[in-house]
Amino acid sequence: MLLFATWLPEDTKVSDMTAIPVRLEGEIIGSTGRFSSDLMFQGSSGMIFVLDRQTIPFAGVINAKRAAEYAGAKVVLEGWYRRNLRPYVELSSLKTDDGRGHRSYSW
Repeated sequence: MLLFATWLPEDTKVSDMTAIPVRLEGEIIGSTGRFSSDLMFQGSSGMIFVLDRQTIPFAGVINAKRAAEYAGAKVVLEGWYRRNLRPYVELSSLKTDDGRGHRSYSW
């Protein structure tokens, strides 16, 4: 796994289809919307959007409440760094410094 670095958003070989695994350490700034489980992450070198993709029906609605609880928490998250119109990380797992955790289930 790679740590979030300033060169990550500049890597032009990464696309929506060719992702690279990452491990990010930083803080969750908040969620992207009231009914969304997606997060905004602030690391030492920048901010990035974190996509919490769920294939389980209604899991996104249930996780939206949980996403708001992570705001301000120091976390370590693992996922896949991708680029589409903007760079983002597709979440695989998230662990807070107080022991809470979250996994994203997508096929």
